[in-house]
Amino acid sequence: MTTETEANYETRSIRAVRGMEPRTIKKWEDNGWEIVSQSPGKFRTEITLRRPKAKSRRLLRTVGAVVFATVLTVIITIGVISERSATPDVVESPASTATAPARTSEEGSPTPTPSVNATTDCSMLGASADCTFGQTVSYTTREGAVALEITVLDPVEFTPSVSATFWNSRAHEMPRLPVNIYFPVTIKNVSGQARDSSFIFTHATNATEGESDVLSVSDDTVSDGLSFDTLAPGETYEFKDGWSMSNLGGVEFEISIDGLAGGRVTFTK
Repeated sequence: MTTETEANYETRSIRAVRGMEPRTIKKWEDNGWEIVSQSPGKFRTEITLRRPKAKSRRLLRTVGAVVFATVLTVIITIGVISERSATPDVVESPASTATAPARTSEEGSPTPTPSVNATTDCSMLGASADCTFGQTVSYTTREGAVALEITVLDPVEFTPSVSATFWNSRAHEMPRLPVNIYFPVTIKNVSGQARDSSFIFTHATNATEGESDVLSVSDDTVSDGLSFDTLAPGETYEFKDGWSMSNLGGVEFEISIDGLAGGRVTFTK
């Protein structure tokens, strides 16, 4: 029997790699969830969370969608009527060309048009992909279905705030290292199903610290990993993934998806 208290909460279960539970729990607690229970396994720990339901969330979204659709319809109707009454018929000369003018940046200098032959994508080979910063990879499941489009840009150096925290791979807070960077990451759901972020993990490495001694950074403008409740089909999630290390020699960025049943994508220079 469902009690009134249970009815006022939404719950979900996630899995975290053994030893990474504190970092995973902190990420979810920062988004309003509280821990109900933990069930350690051999390699992963199953964590049950809950948070109060937003009773008015669905109603507000419905009302907002109706209002937006009504306003949009009125604007389109007015625009079509105005265009028909104000735009004279134009006969295009056969000698005219379809060359578009170059775009101009805010500083007034022309912005070059990207070459149609430029390589902007990389491909999955089995369960992995090796890409360069700036490329987009279409992540596919083991069944061959395209699920996500992922883009990672070159790392950007920044100055952490005084409230920034730095964590090692064992979820221990550490002092900052000399070089602090973030990776601009964009993830788009191109599948037909919504998904959450519980099985998407990020990691940065370099030639000096390797995989274990680089530090993740949590700050006002950067995050130590991604966190979203639900990414609906067609939606895009952007974030700045922060890391601290001694230098940028051999820097790499990796995203692992869906654990052993999924795959990984690595971005390098």
